Amino acid sequence: MGPTVDERDDQRRWLWLLPLLALFMSVFCVYSSTYLALSIWPTQITEAQMLAENEANYGRDQTARQFAPVSAAIILQATNDSLGLSLTPTPFTLDAANPPLLENPVQIADVVETATRDLPTAVITTATHTPRPTSEPHTPTPFPTAEPSPTVAVATATAVPTDLPPLPPAAAPTATVLPTATFTATPQPTWTPLPPPPPPAPAQATATPTPMPSATVPPPPPAFTPTALPSVPPTATATATATLLPTNTPTSTPTATATATATATPTATPTETPTTGPPPCSGNIPGGEPNIGDPNGTIAQIGCGQNFIVDLGAPNAINVTGGADSAFDLVFYELENPANMVNLDWVIVEIGRSNSGPWVQVFYWGDDILDGNTNIGQAGYGAGSEPDNHPIPFADLYGGNSPGVAIDVDAFAPTGNYRWVRITAPLGGANDAAEVDAIKSLP
Repeated sequence: MGPTVDERDDQRRWLWLLPLLALFMSVFCVYSSTYLALSIWPTQITEAQMLAENEANYGRDQTARQFAPVSAAIILQATNDSLGLSLTPTPFTLDAANPPLLENPVQIADVVETATRDLPTAVITTATHTPRPTSEPHTPTPFPTAEPSPTVAVATATAVPTDLPPLPPAAAPTATVLPTATFTATPQPTWTPLPPPPPPAPAQATATPTPMPSATVPPPPPAFTPTALPSVPPTATATATATLLPTNTPTSTPTATATATATATPTATPTETPTTGPPPCSGNIPGGEPNIGDPNGTIAQIGCGQNFIVDLGAPNAINVTGGADSAFDLVFYELENPANMVNLDWVIVEIGRSNSGPWVQVFYWGDDILDGNTNIGQAGYGAGSEPDNHPIPFADLYGGNSPGVAIDVDAFAPTGNYRWVRITAPLGGANDAAEVDAIKSLP
């Protein structure tokens, strides 16, 4: 059977007494050790300065300290010191026969013995540190009393002023000129800009014509001469009849047969000769160009014979509904050069519903066919001739103040949503890249 609830409570109460008992024992041990240390080893504690020295002690000193009266000689010495004599009494008698040697000899006054009255000799007792009282009884030590001493003759020195030689004049300080550090500017190397090396000449592709094998014409066969065949003479055949009817004698008609003879005619085979010319021009398309929207002055150059596909984006796609109208749907911006003018390059503009086509051509400058669906075609440009780098002023371009060629795509493109534009630079012409500033779809 286990303990009851009351028994467990009693056990808990007794357990709480254990910490209190331990605390009481700790305090008792500290107090006991301190008391024993102060009682048994007071001298060692005092010498080690383990006790606080700033405690106040208002009790009467058990050992009264007594001092002898101040000697009159000390008072006289203080008076003489105030006059600048700086005399110090010595415990020996000055020997006039053997005076002490001085570094600078001066005249010493004669010593005159003067009788002085008898003065008691002061006996001073030095106070020593007395350890704190212990448990043993302390017997006070009596202080010695002042005893009279025999009379001693004290020599009194009389000060006589001595004329000291004047000090030699001090030499005037001579200013010494120190060398001055002179900083000499060091010429710095002068950098002479060298002209940049000339750019390497572009490698020109030299087309070397390769001789083509000449076609060898076989000798013609000998002429064939047709030979006339001999005619077969008709043969009359008499047929006997058993009747008494009159006999009909047929007459055969000779037939001429013509035989055709094929005659071989030699045909000359043409040999292609390569034509040497400049290599096709190259292009340069910066990132993010051509711009989608208004022109920004950054040009994309499409190399000769190359093309570039522009994604207008879903919001800018051209929606063709099938109804023909005269409104422009797309603007192609050329390079403005010179000011307020463009030199229109040979260029082909196509639109597609995907980036792989099919492509629908909506503008071709360079085929010598008038593009009536553009603003420049409606202005008369391209009628019979569309040369490369053709100058066109802003007044005849889109808006009258931009380098844009406006295009109407409804007349060529089937119904659909056209998001991609392919720009091609045809070969030929001036052999320069097609320059594009921006592509913009119109609402």
